[in-house]
Amino acid sequence: MSVRTTKEDSLASVDEILCRGDRAAYIELIQKVMDDPWGATAESVMTLYGRRAGADDPEFYARPQYEAAYRLVVAMREFR
Repeated sequence: MSVRTTKEDSLASVDEILCRGDRAAYIELIQKVMDDPWGATAESVMTLYGRRAGADDPEFYARPQYEAAYRLVVAMREFR
């Protein structure tokens, strides 16, 4: 079963995509961040990154897609 983004991406759905989503779901999430770096999806990415990095979660360090999504949000916010 593939994980997909939804219209209203919650923390749980974004976390699921970052942890277990397939490539298409991840690209869809990244596109949403690029389209609206201040939107709900981008905020979920920022919140999850902060929680995971602050908790020193070993799963977080094993999954570079968290940091990649976070850095994209930060970069897109700088340009808009």
